[in-house]
Amino acid sequence: VYLKTSLYLPALAGAILMSLAAVFVFIFGKKIFDRKIAAGGAFLFALEPVGAIISSQIMAEALFMLFFVPALFELGVYVKNGRRRELFLGALFLALSALVRPVAIWFFILIPIVILLAGLNRENLKNFLLAFLIFLGVLSPWLFYNVFILGTWGFYSQSDKALYLYHARLFSEWLGEPEALRLVDYEEA
Repeated sequence: VYLKTSLYLPALAGAILMSLAAVFVFIFGKKIFDRKIAAGGAFLFALEPVGAIISSQIMAEALFMLFFVPALFELGVYVKNGRRRELFLGALFLALSALVRPVAIWFFILIPIVILLAGLNRENLKNFLLAFLIFLGVLSPWLFYNVFILGTWGFYSQSDKALYLYHARLFSEWLGEPEALRLVDYEEA
C-alpha cells in the first residue's frame, strides 16, 4: 500500500523469507548435528502451523526468523567449536533480530549462558565483552533515535502507558467488554 503495490507482493516476500529460515535451520543444523537431524528439524520448522500462518501474512515475524534462527545456531556452533567468529555472528544476528522484533533483546541472556557452556576462562570473558559491544553497536542507532527523537530511554518506541492503555482498550472492546476499562481516564493518563 505504501509502495503502491499489491498486498500480495509483501505476503509473497514474507513466505519467501520464512522459507529461507527453514533452509537456515537445515544448513546450521548440519553444522551442529548430523544430516538426518538437520533435515528433520527443517521439516518440522517448515510444517509448524503458526509459522505457516505467519508466512502468508504481512508481519515482521518472517524477517525476524531470518535473523533469529542463524543467531541461535551460531551460538550453538560456538559452544561446539569455540571459534570466536560464531559468537560474534550470533551477537550480530541476535541484535538484528531485536531490531525487527524488540522482544529479542531479552534473548541476549543467551550469550552469557553460551559463554558458561563453552567454559569460563579469560579468553571467553574477552569474547563476551566483544560480543556485547557488537550487540550494543548494532542497537545503538535505534537507542539514540529513541532518546533524542522520541524522548524515551526505552528500547520500544511506544511508551508503556500508550502501549497498555491503547491496546488494553482495543482488546477489551474486541472481547465485547468495553465497560471493563471505562473507569480509566485515557486523556489524564
